[in-house]
Amino acid sequence: MATEPTPTPASTPSTPAPDAAAHLRALDDVQQLFARADTKASLLLALDGALLAVVAGAAQEVPGDVAVRVAGGCAVAVLAVAAVLLLRAVRPRNTAQLTTEHLLATAHDPVRQLARLDRLTRTARRKYALIGRAVDCILVGGALLALAAVLAVL
Repeated sequence: MATEPTPTPASTPSTPAPDAAAHLRALDDVQQLFARADTKASLLLALDGALLAVVAGAAQEVPGDVAVRVAGGCAVAVLAVAAVLLLRAVRPRNTAQLTTEHLLATAHDPVRQLARLDRLTRTARRKYALIGRAVDCILVGGALLALAAVLAVL
């Protein structure tokens, strides 16, 4: 008389398969990357706004030398580009995938989890690329502000 094998915990329908668990961990890692990217972008946006506010306040007291105004104007333009890049980085995308129905539908489907992971990874890569470009712009803007300050003193 043959007995039926007892199901192991890994094969029960309520427990995700090891691959599904790995996919869920990877999704969680990507979501943590999103949180860190948004935090970085927010802090950099505050720094950029503070620099722009300082420039706006100092622009009224700077002598009318053309070189100083050109360097300051270029700095403002570059800092404004940095702000736009940071705003693009924190802009929500793919909000249709944040519905409860969508998340429940993909919870136990490895193919859909992989597709979602791919989309989220590409979006996270895009966010970090935008943040990197914005940091470069902030550095250039700071250098231009330093140049304007040196020119104002001379």
